[in-house]
Amino acid sequence: MRQLRWTTAVLGLVLVTACGGGAASTPTGSAPPPSTVRPATAAPAATAAPTAAPVVTPAPTAVPVATPAPTEAPVATVAPVETPESTAEPVETLPAETTPAGTPGDIDYCALLTKDEVSSALSEPVTDGLTDAGSCGWGPTDASGDKLLTIEGVATTDYDQLKAMTVGVVNTPVTGIGDDAFVQTLGGAVTSLYFRKGDVAVQITVVAAELQANDVAAIENTLAAKAAARL
Repeated sequence: MRQLRWTTAVLGLVLVTACGGGAASTPTGSAPPPSTVRPATAAPAATAAPTAAPVVTPAPTAVPVATPAPTEAPVATVAPVETPESTAEPVETLPAETTPAGTPGDIDYCALLTKDEVSSALSEPVTDGLTDAGSCGWGPTDASGDKLLTIEGVATTDYDQLKAMTVGVVNTPVTGIGDDAFVQTLGGAVTSLYFRKGDVAVQITVVAAELQANDVAAIENTLAAKAAARL
């Protein structure tokens, strides 16, 4: 209602002014016009941006691995193989090897002479006989001695070749020892006595620097006779 009265008053004032009339009076008892200041308009509330819901990533589902059924390997059927008859000639079985006649064989040459016999022949003390392959040797017991004796077996074929030698050596036949014997002198100084008994041939050598070849041959002759008697 108050607003309507104010509106009517304002329109009358406008009409008076337009007709040249005085200022329009404010009706007595009327309330002053309302303030034209507009009340502040509240800013619209900010609308929060919608929060995106977290995306749940489903756990990967393990794919079951199919296990193939075991495959049975086919059993191969082998055809029987016919074994051809051997056409090889039978192998001849040879007899065990034996020591041919005319070789030293397994003779213990140290047993053909004793230590005392050797010491007496050399006129000095000697060591016990030292066995080697197919031979035996005696030497002085101290540094003062200078005589050596060796006795060894030789092949009968070598015996025959040595006896037939004529160049550079002198062969002197010897009797009464074994089936056959001779002394061989080399260069007028070194001598060896060879004798043969049956299919065994033996060489006896005395080394004595202070003795002449004839004296050495005499010692070899004595010892050879004893050795031949034990074969």
